Amino acid sequence: MKKYICILAIVLTGCGADGKSSSSPEESKIGFFYTFDNTGSVIVDSSDADNNATADAISRVEGKIGSAVKFQTLGSVIEAPRDSFPVTESLTFRAWIKTDVSFTDRQQLIGAWTGGAPGSFYPINNFGISFIDNKLSFEVSSYPNMLSVESITLPIGVDEWFQVAITYDGSQIKYFFNGEVISEGSIISSFDSSFGNQLGHNYHVFGGVTIVDQFYGYLDEFYLSEQVLTEQEILEYYNSTK
Repeated sequence: MKKYICILAIVLTGCGADGKSSSSPEESKIGFFYTFDNTGSVIVDSSDADNNATADAISRVEGKIGSAVKFQTLGSVIEAPRDSFPVTESLTFRAWIKTDVSFTDRQQLIGAWTGGAPGSFYPINNFGISFIDNKLSFEVSSYPNMLSVESITLPIGVDEWFQVAITYDGSQIKYFFNGEVISEGSIISSFDSSFGNQLGHNYHVFGGVTIVDQFYGYLDEFYLSEQVLTEQEILEYYNSTK
């Protein structure tokens, strides 16, 4: 696969995103690692952080590894502990995903929670991750705007599991698809952000209009950490689980 380099610099100002698995390195630095292998409405966090979540309107299905969850209807969501993953310098996001149809418009994989209503952007700054027309988008709220950097269009196949990952080291952002870097960008920032608490949509009311940005698809092996995994580590994980 060719490597496409897209450099984009953004200056953010005025800113405020059971058992352990052998595939989860540096567990003390992991904010969330959901394998979805337990049953019931509680989503068990397999990392040392113990950030268990609750699920609403999702289905347990066969996953890439063990079980997965399917966001199948408007309102399907996983609610994780709010403000439990502060981000000041770096992060790694990684997950296996499958979709029945190509992504269209915006579908929010990680939403934001701020200021009194789930998903509203103000006044606290959070980060989000979404699919926009088969592109992966990393988003940072910076009052009064939401700034974002998108990957190139991903070669997503219908009804096929694929792995995506994002690493951010405080300045450089990298997008991965099936273990390989496909886009890079530069974000110059000094933001103090956090993971909100929503997986599967980004419910908020803006200008009197309710916006959901519902994600429709399958999710497995959801990983979020303050540790920046190397390209080799992400590739090795992909090869060991593909």
